[in-house]
Amino acid sequence: MSRIRPELLEPYLGLPSEAADLTLLTGILNATPNWLVFRYLHSLLKPSSSSSSSVPRGTASTQGGQHQQAAGRDDDDEPEEPPAVCLVSFLRDFAFYQEGLGKLGVDLEACGRKKGNFVFADGLSSLFLPPPPLPPSGQQQQQQQQQQQWKKTMVGSRTEDIRRVILEGIATLKTGTAAGNQQGKKVVLVLDGLGLLLLASALDDGGAGAGTDVNRVEVMRNLLMELRQNVYSTIVTLQADEPLIVDPLTTLETDHSHFVRTVTHQADTVVSLTPLGTGAARDVNGVLRIVHDRKRPEAADDREYLYHVGGDGGVRVFERGQ
Repeated sequence: MSRIRPELLEPYLGLPSEAADLTLLTGILNATPNWLVFRYLHSLLKPSSSSSSSVPRGTASTQGGQHQQAAGRDDDDEPEEPPAVCLVSFLRDFAFYQEGLGKLGVDLEACGRKKGNFVFADGLSSLFLPPPPLPPSGQQQQQQQQQQQWKKTMVGSRTEDIRRVILEGIATLKTGTAAGNQQGKKVVLVLDGLGLLLLASALDDGGAGAGTDVNRVEVMRNLLMELRQNVYSTIVTLQADEPLIVDPLTTLETDHSHFVRTVTHQADTVVSLTPLGTGAARDVNGVLRIVHDRKRPEAADDREYLYHVGGDGGVRVFERGQ
């Protein structure tokens, strides 16, 4: 289990104790957060007994190399029901997540079709196609809804279309129309590769039409804010390569830099992946840093670990010197 959900990361992967929580995962070209996204999804969709209840993120201590979960609830309390997850990806198709989570023991098809606690919104395959026609009506629309309640597809990059599809996915989980009765479930929104939507909106000027002077960063910020208001917590992944952040040359790179900084300031927790500063190593892929919003009184101490992703998909997270 430790290579599926590394022990040192366990406190950060579960459902946060505070609503409206925002977690930002950043990576760069040779330190992508794919494996980290898989661990968050695994923890949310297949929680262990120790992570099934909401506890403050990072409420853990390390003593003698052993991870200790802080006391946050009475042992007699009933475990909280697992949350529902709306996964929106602008970088990869469903097959990518199905394969990756399948190796960790999570069947996304079953989660969506049978359990009704998972919705996938495809923001990649049709993002650059023309805007969709008017929705079908009558029996045809009803059949489509029944067949793919838990799978959504975004066609075109207009902000209003993106917003509509994501909110439909969230509503599906809240109302229990995917399968069974899920009313009252906490919904976690995972936005993987949100930076690509910023690129797509540059082609469409934020949905306002060509030639219009639109602040794309503001459009994206407002979209993220609205989506967060409709879910319990949000996880966002963004690229943080140095050329895009430190010294942007083009307008698009400048927009990306501003957006990453904006989300970073809003985030309650930032988990960043970077390569080793000393170069590549055989048994270490990079450095994982966890930084918390210091404005929150319950924020835990910041952490820094090393990590190694094995060829079988297993992950080892450890402290320096171990």
